[in-house]
Amino acid sequence: MSSETSSFQKLPIKYKKSFALINVFEDQVKKYADKVYARYYGRLQNGDLGYKTMTYADVDRIATNLACEWSGKVKGYNVVAFIADQSVQYFLCVLACLKLRATFLALSPRNSEAAVVNLLNKTDCRFIFSTPKYAALAQGAAAQVDGTVCQVLPSFDLAGRLKQPLNPKALQILDKKFSKKDIEKTCAIIHSSGSTAFPKPIRLSNRYLICGIQSIPGHAYSQDPSVAPSFGDAQLCCLPIFHMSGFMGSFNMSLVGGSNIYLPKFPPSAREVLMALQVNNGTHMLAPPLIVDQLIPSLNEPKDYAPLQKMKYICIIGAALDEKTGDYFHANNINVCNVYGMTEITFLLGSDMRKTKSHKWNILSPMKVAMPYIRWEPVENEPNQYSLIVKGNCPALATGISNRPDGDYDTSDLFMETTKGSNQWRYLGRKDDTLAMKNGEKTNPVPMESALRATPIVKLCTIIGEGRECTAALIELDTAHAFGCTPQQMIDQVDAAVVKANANAPTHSHLLSQMVYILPFDCHLPHTDKGTVPRKKVIQMYKQVIDKLYDDFINGPTVPAACKVEKSASSWTADEVDSFLIQAVAAVLSMSDTNALSKHLTSSLFDLGLNSLLSIQLRNRIAQSFENIPQNFLFEHPIIESMRNALIVGSKETQEDMDAKHYAETEEILQKYIRKAKSDFAVAKTNYPKGGQQVVLLTGATGAVGSFILRDLLQSDKVKKVYCLVRGRKGTDLMGRLRAAFNDRSLDASLLQPGRVEALPMNLDDAYLGFSRELYTRLRQEVTVVQACAWLLDFNQPVTHYEKNCIVGFYNLIKFAYKKKNPMHFHLVSSITATAKYGDVIPEVPMACDPTVAASFGYAHSKYICEHLMTYLSQGKNFPCYIERLGQVCGDTVNGAWNTSEQFPTMIVSGGMLLKSMPMLTSRIDWLPLNFAASAITKIMIDTAADKANAPKAVFHIVNPNEVMWTDVLAAMKQCGMKFDVVPIEEWVQALSKRQDVPAYKLLSFYENSFKDLANSPHWNTEKTIQAVPHLGKAPSFNADLLEKYISYWRKEGFCNQ
Repeated sequence: MSSETSSFQKLPIKYKKSFALINVFEDQVKKYADKVYARYYGRLQNGDLGYKTMTYADVDRIATNLACEWSGKVKGYNVVAFIADQSVQYFLCVLACLKLRATFLALSPRNSEAAVVNLLNKTDCRFIFSTPKYAALAQGAAAQVDGTVCQVLPSFDLAGRLKQPLNPKALQILDKKFSKKDIEKTCAIIHSSGSTAFPKPIRLSNRYLICGIQSIPGHAYSQDPSVAPSFGDAQLCCLPIFHMSGFMGSFNMSLVGGSNIYLPKFPPSAREVLMALQVNNGTHMLAPPLIVDQLIPSLNEPKDYAPLQKMKYICIIGAALDEKTGDYFHANNINVCNVYGMTEITFLLGSDMRKTKSHKWNILSPMKVAMPYIRWEPVENEPNQYSLIVKGNCPALATGISNRPDGDYDTSDLFMETTKGSNQWRYLGRKDDTLAMKNGEKTNPVPMESALRATPIVKLCTIIGEGRECTAALIELDTAHAFGCTPQQMIDQVDAAVVKANANAPTHSHLLSQMVYILPFDCHLPHTDKGTVPRKKVIQMYKQVIDKLYDDFINGPTVPAACKVEKSASSWTADEVDSFLIQAVAAVLSMSDTNALSKHLTSSLFDLGLNSLLSIQLRNRIAQSFENIPQNFLFEHPIIESMRNALIVGSKETQEDMDAKHYAETEEILQKYIRKAKSDFAVAKTNYPKGGQQVVLLTGATGAVGSFILRDLLQSDKVKKVYCLVRGRKGTDLMGRLRAAFNDRSLDASLLQPGRVEALPMNLDDAYLGFSRELYTRLRQEVTVVQACAWLLDFNQPVTHYEKNCIVGFYNLIKFAYKKKNPMHFHLVSSITATAKYGDVIPEVPMACDPTVAASFGYAHSKYICEHLMTYLSQGKNFPCYIERLGQVCGDTVNGAWNTSEQFPTMIVSGGMLLKSMPMLTSRIDWLPLNFAASAITKIMIDTAADKANAPKAVFHIVNPNEVMWTDVLAAMKQCGMKFDVVPIEEWVQALSKRQDVPAYKLLSFYENSFKDLANSPHWNTEKTIQAVPHLGKAPSFNADLLEKYISYWRKEGFCNQ
């Protein structure tokens, strides 16, 4: 830097000596290696969820190992982009990129695909890492930028990585030699809204970042060392790393040997914030105003301010906190303070951070290090208003952002000095078009306004939202066009324009229909000769309209007394509340099928499409009939069942109670059957002969997987005979059902020879399985292997329903298989849903007893129960039991037989051929062709038939190890000639709801509620299974060639004729 003063060089960490941000961090690791640096939410050793810790050394080692793994992939790429949700894993990936000396481009997942493409081009980035959740976005953008590689990262096994030693070749792989040349090198790129249609990238040098991470701690220390971060302190940063504030907040505690707290999800609820602070003894917090606002109801309920009172400070970042809110905190002895900054200039102003203040908490003054580099420029025609200018030689200035001829940077932010000459300033707002919203996000309204004006009926418009929860639009209609339309047609045309305006805008900027105000024909928007609408003037002219618009949105419209529900909340029955809530939810989420919603009273509404803005609408509807509904009601009670219990006066059942009830129900059923097993079975003695032929009892032989298992068993010379238990009324041709199942799937029905296969009626509810005692006894002497493949598949039913319809029969089948000497080898085709919530990576082992690891529906809970019962029998009774966790199967690779009633065939045909649109998903696809799934299960059954019980080795994952992404499925569909648009999930479901003539309509309620299970899917390990079944590793991933076969099969079935 030329002609600079030495103020920034007085900071403890000097950029002229440290050279690079990663060098600074690694120096701090050496100082505090065994001290805690990261506090993150995860599964504890006892199986509960809670906060875990990683030391400085742990963090550095994992990041170093990641860097070594990635070195070959990113070699030759100067800029590496990353798109993911906020987490401790995100920070580890940042460190890994910095260790590779690559410029880290942090992409907000809220961006549209077009915005990501624009950023990749502007930054010359040709490599992008993505988590599976955002694979569709990343891959879609990468496909539009020539030469761009998109790498979808596998699920992050943090527990496994913590156990890994340091890569012994790390020093050879990574370049740790830093010099003065690194000072000005771009270390990271953070993007902001800017003044154009797309976000603008801001290049942050090592110099900038080394100065920036010291700004807030340094400002606090200069005022009162006792409130500044110090050794052992813990900071909670409630801003994502892809924001400048979140990026800085991830590093600044390393300067003093402190730690950072990472929340379980983002954005967090008030309860999660308070719990994180309390459990981790939080001392500092960085947060946008919206999160701080949401803390108030939770603090007021018990009147317990202690968790926040003991903190050194809560620093407001990203936007201005409402003055009344800040005053409330200080009235309750909670130290709230402000800092001012932006990505272009880091933090240069700060308020009084002392607990006992000389100035009000929201009054700003220049930080000591910044004083030589800032000046205040009077605003023309605005007395007492000043614009903040940062001099071009400021070390805390981002690279290449000067917007003045002399090299200086005009922030376009306006301030007013409290008393002339005091150098104490009050922030007023922006002088350009960017809207700083209440949640800390920024909206560029210009391209959205352009999109609105492109519609003929819109003459003039303006978008507002400065300091507000969301955007709003005021629209003046073109009377020449409007007078030719009915009122409904006018509204429809404006609604269509709003959809277009939202298309390329980030989600936090989206306009909601009720926030669009169409002016009466005798009212007009002011405008210049060029047609520009002056935003501030509009806000002044229509203040009452705007205030009412936001007040109605936040608090709900005023309901006339005559229309109010007179019924007291205490007189509502549970069924009445459920009905009311279902109707309200359906209206807000635009769900036409309320019956489907009524079956999902325990599903999170946020998984069904509710978001923070829609939650305000829903809260308002509820508040019209129930009193004292807090603003954060939906965040604390996202489930209809929980809402109902909270609304009914006198109900003492909390959400925790409800969750505990569901978990206890599952665990109670499991323990009941384990108690039965303890008394019903003695420890078996085993000595199995090797090399003999097996006799198999198979259930589910007429199903897709069961048919192929039967085919494979009959083709094996190691199988003597197969008994198939087949459902059917008395007199049903059971062998005919087997032949029909084979013919439907183009299997060789000549294999169904009487001497090799026998169909028996299935009645598992009966103690003798529906057989005579003589036949039951004979089969027990003859059968050597049992495979339980039949199961009810209805995700809407609770586990109690599954106990009656499946688990009782399953236990009877176990009793059939058990013998004191050499019990039959017992197999269960389980489901990956039984372990879906265990974590990011699912090992091939029995799970610890914790029903919360299963997906949140009865089907998964029932499989969880059966798995644990089998593990007990194997470990406690020497009963050889085997678990084959089956994932999603697709049609076979030979004939393409894929059941047309299943969700994905129905979706592909309905969406790709009829609706001409497909939903945009982010899921990983590990669909396994039927023949590969069945042959894997069959081989396991045959190869283990002489093995002794060994529970740890008896779990297998029947999924495709060669995963692809949902975008690959869409690409395959297009290669097969389908023409369609890719649309958001909600839009696709809504389109489907209007087309009762397409096959997928019958699964509408399933699609409405199941998409949440298709995103963020974990990875099921298959290493052990592939060792047992090597050909599983050769299973083809989903592609166009397979899809052609499936389409051909569906045509034969009359399912699709296009």
